Amino acid sequence: MQKRSEKIQKTRTERDSFFKDNYSSPIKKWERFTFTGLKYFPFDERYYFELPLLEFKNKENIKVPDNMGRSQNYIRWGAFHFEINEQTFSLTAYKHLASSSKLWLPLKDKTSGNQTYGAGRYINLNESDKRNETTWIVDFNMAHNPSCAYNPDFVCPHIPVENILEITIEAGEKVFYL
Repeated sequence: MQKRSEKIQKTRTERDSFFKDNYSSPIKKWERFTFTGLKYFPFDERYYFELPLLEFKNKENIKVPDNMGRSQNYIRWGAFHFEINEQTFSLTAYKHLASSSKLWLPLKDKTSGNQTYGAGRYINLNESDKRNETTWIVDFNMAHNPSCAYNPDFVCPHIPVENILEITIEAGEKVFYL
């Protein structure tokens, strides 16, 4: 897992650099001068999974409310089932109508509102996260806060109720303003 932890660290370093230096950063300009990086849980291999995506036969178009009082169109694409502490959980994967090659895994867990952003976190899956036609890498170490966690001017879809997990997942990005 050393290689995986190095990839996670590289991704985190790139995210920190984007937040500090990029003009599109959700961190307000005056905060960037003192920005030293986001806060993360240490890499934990227990939250790394290679899982089959169980695609839904009837892919339903849904509207997901966002923080601006509007909604965004998504397709309920499939589900990942995984086990943590001998309990089985499920996360629904969605595709945004505008970017059909990516999967969006929004989630809230028992860290939400304490150690992590209260409205939840996201995991974005790209083609590079596929192992084969049906198996994907789902790594909770990659869970990150949406941009609206740093700046309310950014539009962020809410976490669908079916992706609220009754477990503590101490992986990924922590809340920034503590």
